[in-house]
Amino acid sequence: MEQQDPNTFTQKDLMQHLLNASQHVATREELQDVKSDMDRRFEQVDKRFDELRSDIKEQGKRHDRLSWYIFAKL
Repeated sequence: MEQQDPNTFTQKDLMQHLLNASQHVATREELQDVKSDMDRRFEQVDKRFDELRSDIKEQGKRHDRLSWYIFAKL
């Protein structure tokens, strides 16, 4: 049985390397798609929070006016 030089890159090694590299590239592309999807979803959530924030401010103003109205009637 002959010993192989550890620096020898066989055809099998090359195929394994190419397979791993192609899977890594596909994973990068998939991650980029997921990242852009998540960015879009976070933007939607931010818009919803902005809407809720303005609704809460409006409700607070109404509550203040009602409180002053009740206080003035006492």
